[in-house]
Amino acid sequence: MNENYDTYGFENDDIESLVWELGNVLRVTFERRDSSFLGDYFRARGINQETFQLLFNHNTADEDMDEDDYWHEPEFKSYPVLLRVNNTSRPQHIFDIISRLNHLRVALLKTKVISTDILELGQALLEPGIGSEEARSKLTK
Repeated sequence: MNENYDTYGFENDDIESLVWELGNVLRVTFERRDSSFLGDYFRARGINQETFQLLFNHNTADEDMDEDDYWHEPEFKSYPVLLRVNNTSRPQHIFDIISRLNHLRVALLKTKVISTDILELGQALLEPGIGSEEARSKLTK
């Protein structure tokens, strides 16, 4: 099984309207949060361990940062608002929902896939008294 981490970019910079519209179509409730690393952002919980973060790409929360560090995704400066979908097991379903919002001028910018089999192997290797052969056999059961 895989865990997906997707980043969407919106050309629309009205984050408040995005909170409302994305909350409705994804059937989640976004809550305002504050972070010295992320700046002001919105977070919602989806199914299982899935989370959504809606944030401005340009973060000036920490004045000590260099100008280049203000960008969460510097290669995508043309997208002022980002939606990060973390730890989802349903990336295609979410993509289908979000891509129907074409009036918001949205694009899937990045995808990262992590195999949970690898995570389970790492956890098994860390268990006391379990060697690599035992860890592999534990995963194949």
